[in-house]
Formats: sequence, C-alpha cells, structure tokens
Amino acid sequence: MIPITETETNSALNSLHKKYASEMKNLGCTQNWIKRISSDNSLVCQYRPLEPDRIINALADYLITWREKLYLPAESNVGEKREKMAVENILEYKKILHENDMGLDIYRKKFSKPMVKTIEEAAFGSEPSLRVHKNNKHTNNSGKKPEKTKKSEKEVEWTSEAESYLQEAPKFVRSKIKTKAEEKASQTEKEKITLDFIKNLRKQ
Repeated sequence: MIPITETETNSALNSLHKKYASEMKNLGCTQNWIKRISSDNSLVCQYRPLEPDRIINALADYLITWREKLYLPAESNVGEKREKMAVENILEYKKILHENDMGLDIYRKKFSKPMVKTIEEAAFGSEPSLRVHKNNKHTNNSGKKPEKTKKSEKEVEWTSEAESYLQEAPKFVRSKIKTKAEEKASQTEKEKITLDFIKNLRKQ
C-alpha cells in the first residue's frame, strides 16, 4: 500500500491510479481503515493476489513518480510547524496499522501483554523514532572521545531452552527482551537465565 499526500494528487499520480485501479477490488471491510490512512491515489496489492511482473512494474512506476514529484522537489527546511504536522500524521498512520495488525492476537497468546507493550514501545516509544536523527549525530566535531557503552561486570549465561524461547519473539524486539532479562538477572545475582525465569519475567 502506497499512501499519497492530498496535496500531491496531480495528473501523474491520477494516471498511475487509473492504470492499476482494476486490481483494487474485493477488499471487503479492510477498505474502511485503509481509507483512513491513504488517499484515493493508492495502490493496494497485499490484500489481493497480483502477478509478480505486474507488482514489480507498478512499484517501479510509483517509485519513479514519487522520486520526481515528491523527493527531488522536497525542501531542505520545511519549518517546525510542517514538520510537527508530518510527524503527527505518520504516527497516526502507524497507530492505525498497529490497531489492525492481526498478528497482535498471536503475540498476546504466546507472550501475553508485556510482549505487546514491548512491540508498542518499539514502534512508538517515549520519543518517536522519527526524531532519532535529531538526537544522534553522525559526526563528532567536538574533539571529545565518544563515551563507551558500559558493560555489565559479569556476563549472564542462557540455557538452551531459554535461548530457543527468545528466538520465538519477533526479531526486532529480541535485543530489548534480552537486555531486560540480563539486567534483571544481574540484580538478583543469577548466573544463568532459565526458561522459567523468562516466563516469570514476562508476567511482571
């Protein structure tokens, strides 16, 4: 699904939409929430099978149009007001996708509420990921040496059962779960993280 901003519903995007609109049929109830995060000039292909060549051609057409109509003419400094509006719109977009993610029920049954909370924090967090570029500098011109990440005094071992259980979690949250488990183990002076320890931790 490729959302298009309302201000960019120009002839180029309209012609693309007409070219591939025949594939946007039989979406059922998903059509309602799709409209909340996208304009009429969008291509929806994950809900309806398309021939591989047609998907690739459609994606190429849209990417070329986006590059010419949106990326290249983009202003280097859009201003604080417009930036805030863009951040809010994208976060709303992510929230709607999150609310309609059928996979969340699977996570709830397998990992309970703490896992869902971890996924939400990874998706949104106390500081939206959209602002990371402001907080992290890619170059250091201060002359100071970067601070080294503090390592725990004693590494905690994982049992094979606990390690296997960790691998069942979504890839993008494993490191966060592992860090939390090892911090808790260090606080309780445990030398090994067991399967029971992880299961008890997720209930907290």
